[in-house]
Amino acid sequence: MTQFQMSWFFVLVTLLLSGPFKPAAATPDATAHHHHHQYHQYHHGRRCGWAARARPSMMQRVDSISAAMVLLLLLFAAAALPRPALAVTCGSTTLASSLDVARFVTACTAISGSLTISGSDIISLQTPGLQSLVNVTGGVTITSNTALGSLAGLEALTNIGGSLSITSNPALGNLAGLAGVRQIGGSFEVSLNSALTSFSGLSQLRTVAGSLTVSSNPKLRQLNSTRSLTLVNGDLTLLSNPLLASIEFPSLVSIGANASVIACNPTSLQGLCALKSVGSNLAVRYNPVLADIDGLSKLRTVGGGMTIEQNAVLANVDGLLGLSSRGVGGLVIIQDNAALCFTGVVNWTSVATTLPVIWRNRTPCPASRAAPLSVPGPTYSDVRATSVLVSWEPASNVNGIVTAYRLFVGSVASMDFFAFNSSVLPGTQSFCANSRVSYNLTNLSPYKTYSMYTIASNLAGSTSSAITTIRTAEAAPQNVSAPVLIPISSRQIDIQFKDPAVPNGVVSGFVIRRNGAEIFNSAPPVPTGSPPRYTFSDRMLEPYTSYTYVVYAKTSAGSTASPNATVRTLEDVPASINPPVLQPYNRTSLNITWSAPDLPNGLLVRYTLDLYVGSSGASATIYSGTRRWFIANGLSTEITYLARVTFWNSAGSVTSAPGAGSPAARSNDSVLLRPTTLWLLAPLLCFSVLLAGC
Repeated sequence: MTQFQMSWFFVLVTLLLSGPFKPAAATPDATAHHHHHQYHQYHHGRRCGWAARARPSMMQRVDSISAAMVLLLLLFAAAALPRPALAVTCGSTTLASSLDVARFVTACTAISGSLTISGSDIISLQTPGLQSLVNVTGGVTITSNTALGSLAGLEALTNIGGSLSITSNPALGNLAGLAGVRQIGGSFEVSLNSALTSFSGLSQLRTVAGSLTVSSNPKLRQLNSTRSLTLVNGDLTLLSNPLLASIEFPSLVSIGANASVIACNPTSLQGLCALKSVGSNLAVRYNPVLADIDGLSKLRTVGGGMTIEQNAVLANVDGLLGLSSRGVGGLVIIQDNAALCFTGVVNWTSVATTLPVIWRNRTPCPASRAAPLSVPGPTYSDVRATSVLVSWEPASNVNGIVTAYRLFVGSVASMDFFAFNSSVLPGTQSFCANSRVSYNLTNLSPYKTYSMYTIASNLAGSTSSAITTIRTAEAAPQNVSAPVLIPISSRQIDIQFKDPAVPNGVVSGFVIRRNGAEIFNSAPPVPTGSPPRYTFSDRMLEPYTSYTYVVYAKTSAGSTASPNATVRTLEDVPASINPPVLQPYNRTSLNITWSAPDLPNGLLVRYTLDLYVGSSGASATIYSGTRRWFIANGLSTEITYLARVTFWNSAGSVTSAPGAGSPAARSNDSVLLRPTTLWLLAPLLCFSVLLAGC
């Protein structure tokens, strides 16, 4: 139990023994006795030297014990929960034995100073203490550990403020335990590790602020897992690693001081394919199987001198073509390379600031040099309607350095190829070993077949790949023309439409909408005429009504709407008409009125009114015009008259049912006044009323 827990334990025990003070409530009958008892108790307490207080009841003690027990249980439960160790920063540390490694402080997440691991009996670093270590502000030295076979246990380490030195560890096979290290604030040295075969484990390393030295590792074959390294501020030295065949620094752009590849075993320097500048001297020496230095093709400046010597099978130095004018700041020495021929390749007097020393290389040069032997054809991925990602493998047997890749694109129909966006692939091109070359080809037409091929060029000539073809993906159609609308009758409109001018794929169907509502959605109908058109008949429409149509053309990628088109159905004869109304006008006249049809179905051009005399059936057309009333005069009160109205539009006419009526005889022979007459007489009537009131 911790001191903190013991303190709380004694507090709780005290609470259990004492209990809370809660005075009992006094009843009215006992008030006087209570006061008398308090008086004696007070004075007795005064005499005895203690203050009086009420004793707790049994129930109060039980409540106190329960509450205290709950608090005690919570205290021990909290103590049982795991608590994260507090971060601790330690000082400089030396682990000289396996016992030191085991005793390393578990809570030490950082070391302010240096860390040294050096002990003949250290076989493992997988202890809780080292597995918590994240940061070392100084240097880390791992040396002379004769039994240490792995750096596993240092995976949490991300930052080393000083240098990292891994030397003279004869059992160490790789650097896998350093997978978390992102930056090294000083130099980085890996030397004299007789069992080391690879750099596996440095995948996160970005920068080395000092120098990077890899030397005298007799079994080292690969500098792999260093693909993220972009900067070495000091020297890069690869020295006396006789089996080192693979140098992989494909992201390394700058070396601040000297760069040396000496007495190693690479066949090329493709792993330095991103390198643009060397701050001081460049040395490539005593590499027995180095065939070319094409990997240096992006190198533009060397701040000091440059030495290329004693590389027995080095055939050319085409990789130095990218050196800018006066790009080498010191003396250029190219000598004793038995297979080297470079005549005419580089204008050395332009590149170097001093007269170069070039001698004891291969003479004479071959009569001619060959173009690349094989160029793989392009392949495709991410095929879209207007773009394709084109990729191809680097040319094989390039007979030097590939100075340019060109992509030729043409239509299958014309086979008229053109260099597509050649400005994007200019000049000297170099690519890291085993990497694909990719180019996003844009501005293509949807659903079109293209043929493509690539050309790889070196100083001797060019070689073409085989032609491959690709069809771009479909897109929504373009340029869908407005439909042609033909009104066939008052109930039917024929819609004529055609394929879009730019289908962008296979037109799978059409959609027709009338006033926004879909009325057709199907595959194209059978075409007719020349040029071919499709026809759809829209029936069951309303007469003399405007309708707006839109046609959508569809492919698998989407649909596109045509412009709107509007037309009106033809007229039909009027419908839903009422008979005329006959009202007495005077003893010899009828006022005949009628209403417009509910469904005119067109433009009404005139009305005709026929009057029938009684049951005899004699009739006459008494009116033809556009107004909807007529006064029929010269009639008899003894006869009931019938009237019919005929409604006319451009489609024809329809006659109403008859309306009946007769003139009325009035005793005072008063004149039936038309509404218009009443309006004229209204002022006179009002004046008469005023006079009567007077």
